[in-house]
Amino acid sequence: MNKNILVLAVTALWIINARAALLLNDDFNSYPDGSLVGAPGSPWIHASGATPGQVNVTSGRVSVTSSETEDVGAFLSGNPISPGSGTLLYTSFTVSFSALPTAGGAYFAHFRDNTNSNFRDTIWASTTGAGAGSFRLGIGNTTAATAISGQIPTDLSLNTSYTVVTRYDVDAAQSMIWLNPAAESDPSVAATDSSTPFNIYAFNLRQNAGEGTMTIDDLKVGNTFADVVPEASTLALLGLGALGLLSRRFRRRTFLT
Repeated sequence: MNKNILVLAVTALWIINARAALLLNDDFNSYPDGSLVGAPGSPWIHASGATPGQVNVTSGRVSVTSSETEDVGAFLSGNPISPGSGTLLYTSFTVSFSALPTAGGAYFAHFRDNTNSNFRDTIWASTTGAGAGSFRLGIGNTTAATAISGQIPTDLSLNTSYTVVTRYDVDAAQSMIWLNPAAESDPSVAATDSSTPFNIYAFNLRQNAGEGTMTIDDLKVGNTFADVVPEASTLALLGLGALGLLSRRFRRRTFLT
C-alpha cells in the first residue's frame, strides 16, 4: 500500500475511533442563532424552568445566565450508565464568563437521572475566595455541595476562555475537576460532599440564580480523559506525521524538477 494512503487511513481511523468513544459531542456550530431546544438536529430537550426556549445559541456558543430559568439536557449514548459497571464519565467544555457569579455561587452543569430530580458532578461558579473582579470554579458531588466543596484555588477573569474537565466515578459517586489540563496527571480537585450512586442518563446545562453569565462551547462526554482532551503526545505524533508527509512530497517534487 502507498505510504501516503496508509498515513491517511491510520489518521482517519484514529479520528473515527475517538468520535465513536464519545457519549455526547456538541460544538453547537450547526445550529442557527436562537433556542437550543428545537434547533435542527439538536439533541437537547427542555428539562425544567417556567419558560422553554431561554437557553440560546449565539454564533456557535450556548448562552447560560442567572437572569433566566430554563434548564436543558441531552441524553448520553448507551444510557443508563449504572453503578457497578466500573464506568468513569469525563466531561470537557470551554467556558467564558461575561458577568460574575455571586459569592455563594451556583452550579451550571451536571449529570442527572431519568427523572431530572437527582444530579451528580455539579459544576460550580462563585466569587468566594476570589479577588475583586475575579471568580472561581469548583465541583460538587451533589446539589448539597457548596462553592467550596471542591473549589479550584485559581482566580479567573471575565471575557477569557477556560477549558473545564471533570471526571465522575459512577460506582463511587465521586467527582473531580481540572482547569486547562493537558494530561490527567495535571493538578485536579475532588469534591468533598457525601454522595450515593445512581443510574446516569443525561448531561444538563442549568440556568440558576447566582451563577453569573457565560457562554459554553465544544462540549464532550466520554469514558476516558483522552476522549475529551486529546493527549499532547498523540497530537504531536499526528503533527510529526503530517510534517513528514509534506517534507517527502517537497523533496520528491524538487528532485523531479
